[in-house]
Formats: sequence, structure tokens, C-alpha cells
Amino acid sequence: MSYAGSLAFEPWLIDYHKAMASTGEVCQSVQNSANIFQLAKKLWALDKIFKTLIVVLAKARTINPDELPKIISRIEELHEKAAYVLQLCKEKGFTNRTFTAGSLRSIEAKNCHLENFIESFRLSLDSEVQQQISDSWSEYQRGEKVSLDSLL
Repeated sequence: MSYAGSLAFEPWLIDYHKAMASTGEVCQSVQNSANIFQLAKKLWALDKIFKTLIVVLAKARTINPDELPKIISRIEELHEKAAYVLQLCKEKGFTNRTFTAGSLRSIEAKNCHLENFIESFRLSLDSEVQQQISDSWSEYQRGEKVSLDSLL
């Protein structure tokens, strides 16, 4: 079965592994009290990798249903690791430093995007949600409309 326009799995895996490695580097740097400039550079690189990963995930229109649980578990793993690094940076006071605060805020926002992907992918596996979407789509195609006043 062919999934035209499906998630390019290999590039996604490359970005995932880059993000995991970069997250690990940042974690080690924070734990080892690295130079602030080195940490800022690593945070900037991590933010850039997260951006690339999110763009790849956002462009995916169809994903092989058999691959979805694997993708979800990997994104969850990355999300948890990034959340740990963000918490560690917060505890060490890096969120208040000029060189690191911007990247940390950006990584935090992108981590929220990852959480949204996890939720969306999980919902796409739920057969009840799929049925509701199918019913709604068929109502829309038939031209059935609901007055907004009736929803109040």
C-alpha cells in the first residue's frame, strides 16, 4: 500500500536523533556547569533542530497507521527529555540570563508543539474520533447546517 504525501520517515528519524543528541548535550552542559557561551550555542542549535523537526511533522498529511505508535513513543520520549532539560535549566537560573533565555523560551514553545502532535496522533488512532470525523464530513458534504443560535 502506498501512502502518497506521507511522512518522510527517514528524514524524520534523522531530525529526531539529532534532537535527542542535542538535548543530551545541553543536559550534560548544564549538569557540568559549562561556560555560558557554550551553553547558549548548544541551546541555539537545539532550538534550530526542534524547528526543523516540527516543520517535518507539520507537513505530514498522511502517516502509515502501523508506524504511528512508534512515532508517538519517540516524540513522547523527546518531549519528556526536553521537559527535563528545561526544568534543569530553570533550576540553575538559565531562564533569567540574556544569552540563554530566548532559546529556552523558544524550545519550551516548540516542546508544546510536540505535545500537540502527540495528542493529535493519539486522537487519530481513536476509532470513536475517526467515526465522529467521518460523520461530520458526510454532514458537511450533504450541506447540512447548524444554526449558531442553536448552540447557545
